[in-house]
Amino acid sequence: MGLFRLSLSLTLLVSVQRAAADPMMLLMNSQQKCVSVEAPADALLNIGYEAPDLVMPSDIQENGKAVDPRTLRKFRTTITVSQEGGRANHHGRHNKVKGANQAKVVQDLNQKKGSIEYVTQVDGKVSICVQSLTASAVSPTPIS
Repeated sequence: MGLFRLSLSLTLLVSVQRAAADPMMLLMNSQQKCVSVEAPADALLNIGYEAPDLVMPSDIQENGKAVDPRTLRKFRTTITVSQEGGRANHHGRHNKVKGANQAKVVQDLNQKKGSIEYVTQVDGKVSICVQSLTASAVSPTPIS
């Protein structure tokens, strides 16, 4: 009985001490930075992001006046999710044109924290790319 209590308390102690962390990218220039994952066909990927330094319209308003949308383009930060080709022995939807690119999702970030959903079309690699036009070595942009 005593051994059972000891192992149970050690298990609880170990599970309480585990911590979670999100990966972070530090964008040092305006070029895209990409990561890729392998995913099965017809899988729903939920891509969560947090961009703490994202420039919001409220950050550049002058005297409470509305901001011209063209002004925001120079502060643009985007996430692009795409899937190309697929494996030779693949499942899911079949394209009639061999090697044709799959659907691409390009989302301008308009809030500092959010998520993007993407449904894969075939087994294979999915690329997730982030680009910030304001990123530089002097003022890098963190994205997690």
